[in-house]
Amino acid sequence: MTLYLSEQAVRKTMHDIRTHAPAGSVLLADIYADRMTALAKSGALSKTLDYTDEGLGFGLPLAENYAATLTAFVASEGLTVGETFFMGSADSKGPFMVVAEMVV
Repeated sequence: MTLYLSEQAVRKTMHDIRTHAPAGSVLLADIYADRMTALAKSGALSKTLDYTDEGLGFGLPLAENYAATLTAFVASEGLTVGETFFMGSADSKGPFMVVAEMVV
């Protein structure tokens, strides 16, 4: 969901769902670490992104306190974090992405 969107678009989507969905609804999202989007933009993938006219827009800083970072981001749009799966959390640089439930 979030990889190709701007932060503003991600926040608007979260806001719209919170506003229109009934309580208890769940938004499931994959959110990449900002270091992964930066790496993709600067590496070999950048040529592919240019060719396909795709951009990489949004990532969260997941290097430190990644669970708290996710919780604060989700709470800032009036949602709560449900189940999460942080991929690569054992890495010294932190997870490279998270799949997270965001509950209305």
